[in-house]
Amino acid sequence: MSEYQQTFGPVVIEWENEPGKLVAKCMSGRFDCRGRIGNTCTWNKGDDGKGRKLPSDMLTPDWCQYKAGVLEDAERMRDE
Repeated sequence: MSEYQQTFGPVVIEWENEPGKLVAKCMSGRFDCRGRIGNTCTWNKGDDGKGRKLPSDMLTPDWCQYKAGVLEDAERMRDE
């Protein structure tokens, strides 16, 4: 598994069993999304004004405002 470290936001990994497929996660190995506290995303508030709960597999949900950007950044890093 390859990990692509960003300054903030989700961690991007490339699965060993699916070469070329990049996935954004809120936590992976020794890296952690700075917006994550426990199993909650503090950067994206729900209707109640509290952080949104993250899925148990820690895959970054589509509502994360940083997901698309970190995946694009990791694509560029991988291609360089």
